[in-house]
Amino acid sequence: MQQAVFFSACFLAVLWVLCGSFVEEAAAQSGTNERGGGDLVSLAFPTDNDAVLNGRPEYFYMGLDRLIAGRREWSWEGGTYGYNRNARATPAGWRFTRFHEGVDIAPIYRDGNGEPLDEVRTVDNGRVVYVNRSASRSDYGRYVVVEHLWEGSAFLTLYAHLAETTVRVGEHVRRGQQLGVLGYSGNGLDRDRAHLHFEINLMLNEHYDLWQEERRPRWSSRHGRYHGFNLAGVSPIELITYNFRRPRASILAMLSSERADVTAFVPAGPPPNLLERHPWLCRSCNGDPPPDWAWSWEVGFTRAGRPVSIEPSDLHIASIELGRIDALVRADYLHSRILTRRGPGSTLNSTARLLLSVIFTRPEQVPNW
Repeated sequence: MQQAVFFSACFLAVLWVLCGSFVEEAAAQSGTNERGGGDLVSLAFPTDNDAVLNGRPEYFYMGLDRLIAGRREWSWEGGTYGYNRNARATPAGWRFTRFHEGVDIAPIYRDGNGEPLDEVRTVDNGRVVYVNRSASRSDYGRYVVVEHLWEGSAFLTLYAHLAETTVRVGEHVRRGQQLGVLGYSGNGLDRDRAHLHFEINLMLNEHYDLWQEERRPRWSSRHGRYHGFNLAGVSPIELITYNFRRPRASILAMLSSERADVTAFVPAGPPPNLLERHPWLCRSCNGDPPPDWAWSWEVGFTRAGRPVSIEPSDLHIASIELGRIDALVRADYLHSRILTRRGPGSTLNSTARLLLSVIFTRPEQVPNW
């Protein structure tokens, strides 16, 4: 009898461990974990190329020729995220003034004719929200956009310059599922520079169509709210490698710790749509919903124009006002999409005002700032 009880107890213990492992694995597959129901983010690389993890960025990024001091130089840095194109001579040396909002990932498989063969896959579970199948309708060529819910916050991944697409809008995809084949569709590319242009974005406003119709009717409306001006990119490989090395770390904690390079104040009104999708941008809210109305809103931007904070303010203003400028940005305004010039007298340029207008467009009103 005692032996039977002992073996029964052992069997139940083993069953408990196995069930626990099964539940943990199921949680990982379904995207939930012990953090109060938040999504367990486990990001994969979008192709088989992960050379950046092994300290070989020159094999990971598809570079390009950059004109510097009258000479063209091939550089893999041209495929990275950030200011890396359009060199300009300044008293402080050469500066790159064009911002690249994604990364260009080089192929690692080609057929006998040099055609790329790499599969392009979704980095996480999500839903396909946009597919452009026409190579000529966008600078991105053929591209796919997938929406993900990460820790309760909606993000978009974009996969561009595809040779072909293999998914449709509305389709739910699993981490690692094929979306298409790497290619060179779009403007200015050839077979030698075939690559995947990959982005991780925040959508500025779900009502972008209204803003575009009112403020920029000549802009192409083919892509709706998935127009590039309505997508603000984070550093995609930094995010993936951060998550790869810390699989249970919070991505939102990483993003919400970013410091604003420039801040701007926007006149009184209700909170922007962006806070509905990304409530963590309001740090003073401490997890609570933002107020329904504020005398003004202080928006913090990176130098590239991506919002990193949106806070209610008691400042009474009638129009947009410039707030704080980081000293390094003030000294090197060429590395900023949103300032007019260096040093004293700098103010928000037209791009910054357009971005703020997009962010604060509401169904009943398009701001005319």
